[in-house]
Amino acid sequence: MHRIDSPFIPHGLPETLLDLHAGDQGERHIDQVLREIRADTDQGDALKHNVAGILKFSVDIENQFSRILSAYLICIDNDRQNFLDSALIRASWCTFSVKAELALKVLAKSDLLKGQCTQNFSSLTAEEQAAPITNADLKAIRKKIKDLGMWRNALAHGLITVSENDDSKLYLNYYAQSQQRKELDDVFWKQLEGLMSALADFFVPARMWMEINARRTRKARHEQKRS
Repeated sequence: MHRIDSPFIPHGLPETLLDLHAGDQGERHIDQVLREIRADTDQGDALKHNVAGILKFSVDIENQFSRILSAYLICIDNDRQNFLDSALIRASWCTFSVKAELALKVLAKSDLLKGQCTQNFSSLTAEEQAAPITNADLKAIRKKIKDLGMWRNALAHGLITVSENDDSKLYLNYYAQSQQRKELDDVFWKQLEGLMSALADFFVPARMWMEINARRTRKARHEQKRS
């Protein structure tokens, strides 16, 4: 079985404006899912590695959404900032999909350039680097987020079984509008690996630019308040 290589998502700039992590709750959820995997095969270790990688990446990328929103809502008053973070961003109603959609709307409003939303900066031409993020770009990212959320839920809540006819084949049985069955082969894992890489490549640099701009804004507000 192909073992996925989860993209590294750094914590960000030193003294980040808001440092959101899954914490104990997220770790407990991942551990619980791994304990419930029912696939006693030689591929068990690789399977658990892959499932854990996808679940953890989902938590990490959701944190990127949260930090984009926090940077956009930056306030000069720390108490006000903490209130907005807790009442909005960390609220139970602000789910993975809600945060993702809000983060994309914020990025669209922030007029970021393509060169500011890719870690593979050198792979773009000078013209591409200076081009604005388009609705088509955001639509493609929105589709990737939807796919990640769907597979995260399927792996977290579905049932993984071994083929009755071939012990080397594993299947994910899950519900998505109707009962579904997906073979967990190398093609599946490599597709998910590519999906995660594309999302990390977009959101990590976008979040860092948002935090840089937010720091500048906060500094300017402090200076204006003192003058």
